[in-house]
Amino acid sequence: MGFRVRGNIGEAVVCAGIAVFGGLMMLGSYRMPMGALAMPGPGFLPMALGVLLLALGCVLAVRSMVDRSANAAEVELVNRDIVVVLVSLVWIGFTLETLGAEASFAGFLLISLRAHASLKWVVAALASVVLSLTTCWIFRVVLGVNLPSGIFGP
Repeated sequence: MGFRVRGNIGEAVVCAGIAVFGGLMMLGSYRMPMGALAMPGPGFLPMALGVLLLALGCVLAVRSMVDRSANAAEVELVNRDIVVVLVSLVWIGFTLETLGAEASFAGFLLISLRAHASLKWVVAALASVVLSLTTCWIFRVVLGVNLPSGIFGP
């Protein structure tokens, strides 16, 4: 599976896609509590990452269109691994507040483990739950970060 484009157009399309994804991350995280720089909230990291991706995507897209001396190498625009990573990141963005950190992280890990680790469903689901609960425990207890509790909340 792949859609290939040659030259600077392919680079610009990929960079614009990164910028759009950054914008979507910002849009998905704007309702989350940002906290402060000293004590960031659950929306701080997704917003910061969204701003970074949006800015870098725009800068690199403009650079690829201005730089005409670039080699006309092929760029693969659609790749299974890229699509799986994007889907799992969008999953986190849309489910973190409603389902809570545990369920959202478990879904993210299940999608990623099934796609990249070639694990059976039972093993991937068990590993996703254990890793999700461990991650939430580290954030809440060790780091003192307040994560969204969603469906598991009070």
